[in-house]
Amino acid sequence: MLISMKFRGYKFYISYEFFDIIKISFDFSLLVDFYSLFFSSRVCFISRAVVFYSYNYMYEDGYFTRFHVILISFVASIIALIYGINIVSVILG
Repeated sequence: MLISMKFRGYKFYISYEFFDIIKISFDFSLLVDFYSLFFSSRVCFISRAVVFYSYNYMYEDGYFTRFHVILISFVASIIALIYGINIVSVILG
């Protein structure tokens, strides 16, 4: 297992290698730059607004917790899509 971090100008590249057998390697890479930070902040702002307003009208609903778990998992997958740079991270997102 190997974690590597690289700075290139205003970009921050993070790579985590799970395993490397013969010629097959499986790694998870993220790219943090201005655009990914911009879009992820928008996603977090909109999801925070949804959670805030849903608290008022769904508090006594029986599926209140399930709704929030689904919402947070959706937001996490969107964030993974924003920061992912290879096909494996996009598929996992």
